[in-house]
Order: sequence, then C-alpha cells, then structure tokens
Amino acid sequence: MYPIRASAMPNKSHLLLAKLEKKGLIKGVITQNVDGLHLKAGSENVHELHGSIRTCSCLQCGQFFTTDEIISRVKEGENPPICKTFEGRRMRWTH
Repeated sequence: MYPIRASAMPNKSHLLLAKLEKKGLIKGVITQNVDGLHLKAGSENVHELHGSIRTCSCLQCGQFFTTDEIISRVKEGENPPICKTFEGRRMRWTH
C-alpha cells in the first residue's frame, strides 16, 4: 500500500477545490478521504473526518509520527514499531 499511497496524485477535483480556497470562494474542505490528496493539491484548511494515513500515534502517550518515519523504521527491522517515550508500546494509525 505504501508505494501506491506515495505515488498518488491529486485529481482535477482536488486541484479545483484548492484553487477555490486560494481565491477565497470556499473556506476549506471537509473530506472523508484519508489519502491527503487535498493537502497535496494545495488546500490549506482541510478537515479529514476519518483521520489520515500520513500519521500514526502511540497508544500510550499519543505522540504522533509520520507514516514515512514508521515505514523507514520497519524497513530497518523495528517491527512492530514502538514509541521511544514508552518503550515497548505499539503504535496505531490515527483516526
């Protein structure tokens, strides 16, 4: 899933909404999507109702980590990834 997510590009609708926001015609975007493509298109005021696949957090302390950081750590052998603050605590995807 990571290579697909990393290479995904905003479509015409994402780009149009970003343009409308920049012109002040809309105040922002509310989306159920978790892919971050509204942000990638240039929208700034984005409310992701179901969270994002760009971040995850520690179940214990709530510290956020980027998905890119976690994938890098897993590739280096840290599987499952653990929080550095609460050693041994697993992380979850945010929602």
